[in-house]
Amino acid sequence: MKIGIITDAIDDNAAGMGTYVRNLCDNLKKNYTSHDLVYIHYKKNKDTFYHGAHEIIIPFRSLPLKREIRKVYDFPHILRHRHFDIIHEPVQIGPFFLQGPYKKVLTIHDLTPLLFPLTHKFSTHLHHRYGLPRVLRRVDRVICVSESTKKDLLSFFPVDLKKIKVIYNGVDPSFAPIKDKYRIQKFHHDFQIDFPYLLFVGTLEPRKNLVTVLDAFSMIRKKHSDLRLFIVGRKGWKYHAIYDKIYNLGIAKHTILTGMIPEEDLIMFFNRAEAFIYPSLYEGFGLPVAEAMRCGCPVITSSISSLPEVAGDAALLVNPYDPREAAAALDRVLSDSKLRSEMREKG
Repeated sequence: MKIGIITDAIDDNAAGMGTYVRNLCDNLKKNYTSHDLVYIHYKKNKDTFYHGAHEIIIPFRSLPLKREIRKVYDFPHILRHRHFDIIHEPVQIGPFFLQGPYKKVLTIHDLTPLLFPLTHKFSTHLHHRYGLPRVLRRVDRVICVSESTKKDLLSFFPVDLKKIKVIYNGVDPSFAPIKDKYRIQKFHHDFQIDFPYLLFVGTLEPRKNLVTVLDAFSMIRKKHSDLRLFIVGRKGWKYHAIYDKIYNLGIAKHTILTGMIPEEDLIMFFNRAEAFIYPSLYEGFGLPVAEAMRCGCPVITSSISSLPEVAGDAALLVNPYDPREAAAALDRVLSDSKLRSEMREKG
């Protein structure tokens, strides 16, 4: 079987989506060796992901809307002259506006362009508002990464239920408890950690709700004065407000922003944290929650969107709009070693 997978997210260096596409392709290669995988993307890329791969490069010019237009209209014309059994777009809207002689699979991760339009380019919002329903009528299968995302999708568009399949995101096996003493010592030395810390992982943007994290951390430090907060993630939309909040709360000396870090370091951060706090306002899945639990890290997350579905009974759920509730949950975890152990085991 010949399967084409659109890998633009790798070229774009997209954080969560890039990881999803990379892991999907790696596992397909590992577990379905008889299939011929072809990576379809828009520019040459020296990433080791492409080494030795069968690929088709369809370049774009850097003109307004050019990429979106070419992806949905030109791709089918180009690809219809090549034999494929399946074309899979693993990141939202694919090149399915026109019919092609292959099965078409689309993965929907979330509906943020429609639910939070101000956090996306206007063209992206329009593309989802008017393009997505046309694409949904033409695809053979729609994969949703959670029941919550499926519910959101159906609230906007009348999709045939027979087309929809919920498949939860997986977590790379490397996210696991680390017992290697040398690796632990090296991590503490490299990041100069000799104190207990809380952890947040995600893009610095309003939807991730770092405001509640910072308020809760400020409150909890009155009782746990030796505590620090690590914020791991890239700068996003309106990140300046987060920096302002840190300084206004007077917690700048106790808050460390690392930016993006290698995966092996992220695994160690999860392993050594007292707790992972993730009060996001909306997630289609919430991969960092699953990664933290796989590493045995106690998790405090939101009681809304997909997060209760992903966390199950292994995490403490809080109202993301209430910093006091988040602070109280943190205090419970920090003050109760038995609870911490139970949460580590459940994760």
